[in-house]
Amino acid sequence: MTDIQQLRTHLNRLRLLKTWQLVILLIIAAFLSATLLKVNNIGMMQRREAVLTSDKTADVIQVRARLQALQHYSATHMNANTGPFYLQGQYDADVKKTIAAANAQASRGGNVLSQADAICRPRFSSYSIAYTLCVADEQAKLPPSQAPHDTITLPNPNLYRYDFISPRWSPDAAGFSVLLCLFITGVIIFRLVLLVAFKLLIKHYYRGT
Repeated sequence: MTDIQQLRTHLNRLRLLKTWQLVILLIIAAFLSATLLKVNNIGMMQRREAVLTSDKTADVIQVRARLQALQHYSATHMNANTGPFYLQGQYDADVKKTIAAANAQASRGGNVLSQADAICRPRFSSYSIAYTLCVADEQAKLPPSQAPHDTITLPNPNLYRYDFISPRWSPDAAGFSVLLCLFITGVIIFRLVLLVAFKLLIKHYYRGT
């Protein structure tokens, strides 16, 4: 009778902690985890917006500093993926410099880039990726120039594209709240498995007697 009594004792101890109590704890932990993950995402969006705001002012040093801050934040906080974004202001400034340099070297309007720019500029409101593709296409259509500087490649838009990825788990408040949810879930499953196992053992014991 000692073995069966021990089984009953363990079963009664397990029953002291109700499943519904664990489920309530899990719901609270899940709500906390969702809130903290949202906070992480908001922090990323604020830093990304700071980068884009600096980009509009053409302050290269400030853009670089805020980019580093955004990259560090995304790398140390889960649920902080930035998604792809472009430094449109910096790209526009670099394209303008390229065109200005080409125009300065051109002679009597024969510059191929100048001609392509004259065709594409009315079609687009900014120096966008579509504008770059248009210029490249128009340059290909025009007769080649004898001057080596006349046909100039515009900056590659992909060099102004950023996409920072956050880790699957991070040792911050959100990360530990996720671990808490997983722990409570594991306890619920483990408890249910033990309850079923003890009941089967007790049932098997009585069948054998």
